[in-house]
Amino acid sequence: MTDTFQILVNDTPQQANGDTTLAEAATQFGAQAPYALLLNQNFVPNSEHDRITLNPDDAIEVISAIQGG
Repeated sequence: MTDTFQILVNDTPQQANGDTTLAEAATQFGAQAPYALLLNQNFVPNSEHDRITLNPDDAIEVISAIQGG
């Protein structure tokens, strides 16, 4: 069994484990493409979202595109 720990997604506490990727955390939070992700205040390219696993107390910011005119 993998231990769970807390992360923050847009300042909201969420549960994760050592197998949770950045992409999975964004999906669990309800992010819908297109969006950008910052991990601990550092931009993460889309190509890395599935490769990065989370650690306790990681802070993720989901930045969604805004359409308008």
